[in-house]
Amino acid sequence: MNQYTFAVLLTLGYASITYAAKEQFTTAPQCKCKDIDECSKVLMEKTAKCKTSNECEPYIKKIGNAAKIRQCLDKEQRDMEKLEKCVERKAGPVGCTNDAHPKNLTIPVMKEMTEAEVKAEVSKLPDQPGQAPAEMGQYLWCVDSCAMKALEGGHRGRRNSANCAVKLRCALAPPDQKIQSAFEQCEKELHLSSEQRFKSSCDCLKGAGVKITCPK
Repeated sequence: MNQYTFAVLLTLGYASITYAAKEQFTTAPQCKCKDIDECSKVLMEKTAKCKTSNECEPYIKKIGNAAKIRQCLDKEQRDMEKLEKCVERKAGPVGCTNDAHPKNLTIPVMKEMTEAEVKAEVSKLPDQPGQAPAEMGQYLWCVDSCAMKALEGGHRGRRNSANCAVKLRCALAPPDQKIQSAFEQCEKELHLSSEQRFKSSCDCLKGAGVKITCPK
């Protein structure tokens, strides 16, 4: 499974809190799918350990049953993996390339954020239906940071939804219309529309003890 934009769609109450620096761009070769897949496998192993680490778990213990919350997040991940595989069958590689000599892509330079900055940004998020407590976003950032630290051998690098691309110093192409259309078709075929995923995730988190208002 590659680490791509589908991850951004994944979790309730977790806004993207890594920003593109204003009008700053760089170029990098497009990521090779083989490299992304290999890196992602290792990253997922690191992530699994970080989910229950003493560093990260306290965040979700504050808002509900930690084990049940992790089950909810794992269910979201499995649903997104189903969608991603479906899209790949219909439209080919997502973000990465199988070309032996990848072309260069122009991508925005991402601003690094400290833990304090992340907490500050999460605290600013407006309350709205389906919005999980701030601790959820803090937990996800912690897990992401912990996994990247392990992946980099102790170095905390930049963190975003394409961690392996960051590590490999390559770029993932944004989804084009073909990918977007395939994604919408797969949502219908698998009965995993954004609304269905949102409600399912919200109900699951609520059942795990999280104080959250879910859609009817």
